[in-house]
Amino acid sequence: MPARASMDGVTSIHSTEGNLDNMSEIMSVAMTDDKESTVGTIGPAAIPNPEIEHVREVIVKMKETLGSLGINFDSLGDQTAKVATIPSGMETNQEILAVQRHMSRQRRKQDENIEEIKKLLREVAQEQIVEHLRNSVADQVIEIIDDFVEEEVRKQLEEIIPVELQNQVVEQKKQLEEVRRSLHNSEARRANALLRSTHMTDALHKLLLPSGMVSADFPDNLGELFAMDGPQAKRLLEEYGIDASESREKNLNRFMQFIGVSYQMASQTPALARRAKSDPLSGSFPS
Repeated sequence: MPARASMDGVTSIHSTEGNLDNMSEIMSVAMTDDKESTVGTIGPAAIPNPEIEHVREVIVKMKETLGSLGINFDSLGDQTAKVATIPSGMETNQEILAVQRHMSRQRRKQDENIEEIKKLLREVAQEQIVEHLRNSVADQVIEIIDDFVEEEVRKQLEEIIPVELQNQVVEQKKQLEEVRRSLHNSEARRANALLRSTHMTDALHKLLLPSGMVSADFPDNLGELFAMDGPQAKRLLEEYGIDASESREKNLNRFMQFIGVSYQMASQTPALARRAKSDPLSGSFPS
């Protein structure tokens, strides 16, 4: 409605401006007629009418003013038309509210998803913790039961079997372990005596230490035995309780004799050194 009223005002102004143009033409015609009517009496130098000139000036000023007003009203009409296309404040508020409601729904949905993930994580964590605790408790219970049974057996033995007899049992166990170790070492020596230098990769039968273990330096076969360096050979003898010397050959010979190998290392004479270059086994021979 405001835009229509503005357009009507602009039309009215343009109509008034047209009327002024007509009036100006009428005044011009009147002045011409007046001039023609006075030609015969006054002559070429006709006296202008001051009132008519004043009216003409007023009409010119009115035309200029109306033209300026027309331009302003045209601009106002364009602006009014543009404003009419802009949505009203109520429509804008409704759109903002709709966006806010959509964002609220998205936020609630996101919060629900986060809570669901947290719930799943708690359930998984609880299951893992319960399983870990169950296994840990089971191990602790078994350990406690073993300790309890061992303690109860010890108490019962002290009541039933005298301490002196218990000590004898412990000593007999030690002697039995020693016999087993000696038997194992004897069998190993017997098997090592059958090894031949032509089979350098045949496995050596390893002897047990007094602790029942095998030395980490014990060679796996004859090839490793003959290639053993001086410090390793000395360390191996000391570990098995055998007197060692500073000579590598002597230490290797003592160790081979200890484990039952039927070979001895010979001292490196110049002739043997030349043979060793062509035959790696030339430094050993049957005892």
